[in-house]
Amino acid sequence: MIVLLTSLDGATIGVESTEVFALSPVPKELLPDGLPAATYINDGIRVTAQGTVDEVATLLNPPPPPPGPTFGPTGPTIVVGNVPAGDPVEAQVDRFLYIPDMLGDGSGIAEALGNDIPAGGSVHIRRGLYDFGLPTSPALPLLLKGKRVTGDGCSTLLRMSTLDRTLFVMENLGPIGINGAAPELAHIGIDWTVAAPGAVGTVLIDAFGGAVASRRATIENVEVTKNLGGSPAGPVLNPNESLTSIFMTGFAGRVFDCKCINVDGTAGGTVVAFRLVGPASRVSQCAVNGANVSFRTEAIRALVESCSTGGGAITISGAHTGIVLAGAGGRVLGNDVVGVNGIVALSGGGSIISANNISFATVDGIRIDLGATDCVVTNNRLNGTSAVSNDPSTVIGLNAP
Repeated sequence: MIVLLTSLDGATIGVESTEVFALSPVPKELLPDGLPAATYINDGIRVTAQGTVDEVATLLNPPPPPPGPTFGPTGPTIVVGNVPAGDPVEAQVDRFLYIPDMLGDGSGIAEALGNDIPAGGSVHIRRGLYDFGLPTSPALPLLLKGKRVTGDGCSTLLRMSTLDRTLFVMENLGPIGINGAAPELAHIGIDWTVAAPGAVGTVLIDAFGGAVASRRATIENVEVTKNLGGSPAGPVLNPNESLTSIFMTGFAGRVFDCKCINVDGTAGGTVVAFRLVGPASRVSQCAVNGANVSFRTEAIRALVESCSTGGGAITISGAHTGIVLAGAGGRVLGNDVVGVNGIVALSGGGSIISANNISFATVDGIRIDLGATDCVVTNNRLNGTSAVSNDPSTVIGLNAP
């Protein structure tokens, strides 16, 4: 006689027969056909099921649960598809959760970012146009909280709203520190639109954080270009532009290989392409053509390295500046700078400006203001009417014009 048994506390499963006794699942092929009905209680073991071999085998080896979204380390957690670009209409749950963006209006992206996935989960946005200026588009900004968001390069194109200019606010999920998941944004294109009257929002991609501060946020290979994918139009002076920053970093923020091309400025000189607000922020291998200021540091130990500013920036503002230092201990290293003013150290002191190439500067190549003391300026190639400084006593290692 064979019966399925458990201990009285239900903790142990086993099979008993006149020939076999086991307290663990038994392969189906070891069980003879048929289980006679019986009631058997002996030494703390009781009968819990009887039936055919198949029935007992099912009890011993239950089938796996139906498939659900995989919140694992391999592959994206959520995939957003673009239905107008040919992706499926039906939502799917397989190795990942698939969310269709039905109208290409960004609603699928907003739904994905609002999904309660574990810390460190990722969202992949497939190629196609996502226009945030449509009547059906979600409210902006979108909160990117502790997630990694990727696209298919500039084939994943997010078109800015002409009115709501802030697209993303990036925040940590969980405690700020080694256990908090830092947000990431990578491999997408953003189509710059000309701001309309009444536009609001001061930062396009805000990695400083909102209600929760951002720490160690990463932005990589994000291109912001006017009319991206079409015939590019040059930058203009737009009095309606509300943005004062295109990229803004928080504590130890990292921005790599990003571009701002043909982005507009204002007559008042208020638009900064890359603004480093958090301490120990870093911008590397980024490029700017447009805006009023290409790079601006406002915190201690900020680094701008191996970046470039394009000649087109000169045409949009008589006060255009390539790089501005307004924080202590800044590092400006190995950049190619084009601007009415090349590099200007306003305040903070203790900065290092080295191995930069400044071209076509019609006012100052490198200027060190009185508030920026104890700066080190070495090995730069300059082209400007003011070779180094308004106050040469503050500079160590003067440059030849």
